[in-house]
Amino acid sequence: MPLAMMSNREIDGLLTRCTIMAMQSTTFDEVLDAIEHLPIEQQADLVDVVRRRLAERGRQRVANDAREARAEFAAGKTSATSIDDLMREIES
Repeated sequence: MPLAMMSNREIDGLLTRCTIMAMQSTTFDEVLDAIEHLPIEQQADLVDVVRRRLAERGRQRVANDAREARAEFAAGKTSATSIDDLMREIES
């Protein structure tokens, strides 16, 4: 079934199975070889899914960093500063 016709749950299942395969001593090259055997449309769909997942992980990381920074500020571990002061600190 083409990835474009699969639900997000089905795609998640497929990616989970790929991850499990990779964790079961499947090498990166073997995963790439398996992907090579997919039709071009499914390869393109897989690229899109992986990009979306990476973007989501990036957003989650930024959100987590922001929560952490706010908690540190609220706990008095950091203080407000100007951009100029921050840049001077970074450059020194």
